Amino acid sequence: MKYKTVKIEERTYNLIKEIAKKKNLPISRVIEQSVIFYESFHNNSKKRQNILKEKEDIIEKLTWKLFKFVKSIGHYYENTKSYNLQLLYERIDELKEFIEKIEIENKVEILRILQNIKKLAKLILSEKKKEFIIELNQNAKLLLKLLFLSL
Repeated sequence: MKYKTVKIEERTYNLIKEIAKKKNLPISRVIEQSVIFYESFHNNSKKRQNILKEKEDIIEKLTWKLFKFVKSIGHYYENTKSYNLQLLYERIDELKEFIEKIEIENKVEILRILQNIKKLAKLILSEKKKEFIIELNQNAKLLLKLLFLSL
């Protein structure tokens, strides 16, 4: 095994020497472990940053799609006409497609709720019963909670 000399400040040398003594290791081994730890930490930090960036993009897109979805529910309540129902359906389908593409917990439950909202919206148009509106609201709130908890 070949060795090289490295110039370091005295206080750093004393710190390494102290750690080596406590752990009963050669100084070279303490330096090696420190470098390995540093590299591992640095690589994991970059991975975390990439994951956060990916989630940021997903959250940005999901927030916009949810905004349009909630807005279309409002338009539908304001005026329960078939064109507003069609707009709501388009927003639900848009959201459904996006959710199917991303990695997210509770995906099956979220998609089921979206389908349920579609059915309730159609019932509101045909029967105009207040209980369907209340149930649609509850489903929409549940959908938002599940999405926020699943990211």
